[in-house]
Amino acid sequence: MEAALKRELGTTVLRATGHSGGGCISQGQSYETDSGRVYVKSNAKPEARRMFEGEMASLEAILKTQTIKVPKPIKVIELPGVSTLFVMEHLEMRGLNRHSAKLGTQLADLHLHNQQLGEKLKKDESTVGKGQGQMEVQFVDQFGFHTVTCCGYLPQVNDWQTDWVTFFAKQRIQPQMDMIEKNSGDREARELWAQLQLKIPSLFSDVEIVPALLHGDLWGGNVAEDDSGPIIFDPASFYGHSEYELAIAGMFGGFTSSFYSAYHSKIPKAPGFEKRLKLYQLFHYMNHWNHFGTGYRGSSLNIMRNLVKCSVATYSMIPSFQQLETIDLELAEGSCSSLEITMEEILKRELKTSVLKAFGSSGGGYISQGQAYETDSGRVFVKINHKPQARKMFQGEMASLESIQKTNIVRVPQPIKVIDLPGGGAMFVMEYLKMKHLNKYSSKLGKQIAELHLYNQSLRDKLRKEENTVGKGASHSELQYVDKFGFHVATCCGYIPQVNEWQSDWPSFFIRHRLQAQLDLIEKDYGDREARELWSQLKIKIPEMFRDVEIVPALLHGDMWAGNVAEDDSGPIIFDPASFYGHSEFELAIAGMFGGFSSSFFSAYHSEIPKAPGFEKRNKLYQLFNYINHWNHFGTGYRGSTLNLMRKLLK
Repeated sequence: MEAALKRELGTTVLRATGHSGGGCISQGQSYETDSGRVYVKSNAKPEARRMFEGEMASLEAILKTQTIKVPKPIKVIELPGVSTLFVMEHLEMRGLNRHSAKLGTQLADLHLHNQQLGEKLKKDESTVGKGQGQMEVQFVDQFGFHTVTCCGYLPQVNDWQTDWVTFFAKQRIQPQMDMIEKNSGDREARELWAQLQLKIPSLFSDVEIVPALLHGDLWGGNVAEDDSGPIIFDPASFYGHSEYELAIAGMFGGFTSSFYSAYHSKIPKAPGFEKRLKLYQLFHYMNHWNHFGTGYRGSSLNIMRNLVKCSVATYSMIPSFQQLETIDLELAEGSCSSLEITMEEILKRELKTSVLKAFGSSGGGYISQGQAYETDSGRVFVKINHKPQARKMFQGEMASLESIQKTNIVRVPQPIKVIDLPGGGAMFVMEYLKMKHLNKYSSKLGKQIAELHLYNQSLRDKLRKEENTVGKGASHSELQYVDKFGFHVATCCGYIPQVNEWQSDWPSFFIRHRLQAQLDLIEKDYGDREARELWSQLKIKIPEMFRDVEIVPALLHGDMWAGNVAEDDSGPIIFDPASFYGHSEFELAIAGMFGGFSSSFFSAYHSEIPKAPGFEKRNKLYQLFNYINHWNHFGTGYRGSTLNLMRKLLK
């Protein structure tokens, strides 16, 4: 590959510099060449050339506007049978920080650039001898782009349309819906889309839309800065409605209020902005559903339900109280083939059942595959993972479910058995629960999670009381009071194992067994100097965030994002835990990061466990763990959010 690079770039020097890295789509490496530093992205997939050509065309289009800095694209190189490379200018970047407002201004300038060309064209056409032909960048009066671009790894249809509503419905939402239909045949999504597409035009009444050149995927991981100002990269450009750009920017954080203020000072919000923003977020939630699995199903359907009820004045992410389509226990990502017959024979033997009949669609998340079965003793759900560490991962999950179940507070699927697979890997069998998305029981879940967190404290209080009574003590309690932080087995948050060795001090446990463990992985895989330097400053400041805060070890779910909660007719259900005894506040960090929890959940929780002084800052600290964990799972798209949080915590 390096020999081909030398030849294609016409350089005698080609020396790798810095760390190699990559996201969930492509890998990357910086090189020194005769002409300076370049950054090379590589991807071995057959469609990589099309993806990189779309990115190159996007960077070229933005570059020509001279409104905002992007890395200069150089060349797409195909290495037959090996991979495709995209070479661009190397830029020394850091996370967006002091240039947030400037980014807002420059992004607005980018969005206004085509409109200004149109106004100039009208003016020039009234002047003899002038017109469009004399402009370096041509005014574009339609919606689309001259080439296919990819948002993630999925190609976007950019055929030109004169009408924005037609373009968005036909070439953004419909292709995503087609993929969902193909992969999961989701009836509720199909029915909601049939209703919604009729209502979309009403969201654009009396709104004039001039095609604007968009970045197309402007989330926190695709923006940065250097000393001169902001930088944007990894675009998936097209000419569309300027409001579209702000949808994903607002979904996952990373943009300050100064960014939005600066942007809207140049492009004020038009009437109906908030409703259209939800519509544009729908595209991104569906795109995430198609990329990462049905953890994003709930958010997609909630938005569709709310948009279908256009006549309602208030739009909310809280689901309506209508009957929801039930879903299988394991949130599914696409579909998988039938389980091998040998696996089913093992299951029959281990479960001592003569009946083993698969039902429902097979599926799986990012980590494991899953299938529901009818057995002699009732329905079960089976998770399958072929990795060598699968037994340890499933044993941690089983121990977590058992611990939560013993409290008799919040419902979880009853764990049954972990079974080794002969060729490596394991299966985890648990009770099958027929669930629907969390809706009317949000408040009840908040109360139950608080009770779960207070349970160990109540055991302590009971123990103290019994110690003052002759002949009573801890041995009489079914569950023992735990006076340290940790867990009796390793658990996995995602597929990364967590060290749960017991510690008597919470800050020590959190620093050593959560943050340091994650940053060791970052150091190993990326050697990220800025992360290393920020961490060296931050870790000495963490203990002061816990001054005068009494922390009694609380049994935690450990990974309580919206994809791991649900309900049935009797109440809320939580699943896929990565439990340990820790600070109760830790639980709320990921719950607040990606949405899916209503205000009633948090109100009910805090009515039982009020916020202690310094809660908000510690919440950011706990979110830091989850952002680093996502960086280690999904790549450097989460680097910016991680470093931004570290900087904020140091202030």
